[in-house]
Amino acid sequence: MYQAVNASPIHYACPACFTKKHIQIMQEVPSDPNDRSQCAGCGQYFAVKPERYVGHEVIKNFDPRS
Repeated sequence: MYQAVNASPIHYACPACFTKKHIQIMQEVPSDPNDRSQCAGCGQYFAVKPERYVGHEVIKNFDPRS
């Protein structure tokens, strides 16, 4: 798969704010034990990092563009 050299990083929008027609980018929270991200607008937490199942193993934080 072709990927541009200067490609932007993947961003995730808050689903709660999106339904209110606001776009808020989710922020990673390194200290969250459940590996969730937090919305800077409404403060809600969501699990947004992609996971891929390969056999019986779960691979987290892969780049879905590759």
